[in-house]
Amino acid sequence: MDIDEHSYNYEQLDKLLYKFLSSRKKYKNTPPKDSLIIYDNKQLCFEKGELIVLASRPSIGKTTLALNWMYDFASNQNKPVGFITSGIPDSEYLTMRILALASKINPAKLRCGLLNKNDTEQIEKAASKLSNLPIFISDIPNVKFEDVETVAAEMMRKNKIEILFIDGFDYLYEIAVSKSFCENAQWAEQIEPYYNEIYFMMENLKGFANKLQIPIVLLVPIKQDAYEDEPTIKSFEDKLIIPRIADKVIFLHRERINNDGEWQDAKLIVAKNSNGPCGDVIIRFYCKTVEFKYDEKEEN
Repeated sequence: MDIDEHSYNYEQLDKLLYKFLSSRKKYKNTPPKDSLIIYDNKQLCFEKGELIVLASRPSIGKTTLALNWMYDFASNQNKPVGFITSGIPDSEYLTMRILALASKINPAKLRCGLLNKNDTEQIEKAASKLSNLPIFISDIPNVKFEDVETVAAEMMRKNKIEILFIDGFDYLYEIAVSKSFCENAQWAEQIEPYYNEIYFMMENLKGFANKLQIPIVLLVPIKQDAYEDEPTIKSFEDKLIIPRIADKVIFLHRERINNDGEWQDAKLIVAKNSNGPCGDVIIRFYCKTVEFKYDEKEEN
């Protein structure tokens, strides 16, 4: 039997082990230097080429949490960050929320202009700091999946972003499904359109993250639960292909109650982690400043 003469890449396991251990040895008990660490919690970090799903029920705060992470990566870890939204929320709203986060001013006061002299000084100081941060935001109404890839590639080429957040998954999904229906003359010819479109989007996002060699964080809404139990993988219901393809699945969970105190307990539920441990990360939601913080005292 003749075998074509081609050069195939393969290596013996001992050489692969040496490479892996050598790359990790210099980091000792810390994640690789290219990882983006969340809240200084080294148990949970984002690595190059990963597709991360951040999911929560409505009005729990996944966009707020993503903005918290984005601000932390840019200001404390000096990482260029990209954020793409479908237009809801738009860039003006996101800018207001980031300014509120940096100035520690309640977003409601900032939105209504109910500011005193001290508030104004804090805002001006925060705006001066923010203007120097490598944060890049794009809002495209009725965004198509192809537009997301184009904008992300442009952010990477011009600004060397090291992580990308994508909000508005439900809008991307609905537009993709509507387009798929329009392109088919008969409904009978469309086999499982919802499954197919989500599979296409997730596979392409995962491939795109690997191509750019940056982590991509996709914000995904899940349906409201009547009992407000903690979300699980089953909470994706008919969209279980999402956690199947993602490298990490993180749920944000907190009780939807009126809390007059300074803060409210919340948690990150790491339900899937292809490159590390699963489990819960305890955080706090500060109602007045509308931000999430990690409390080191809660770490086991």
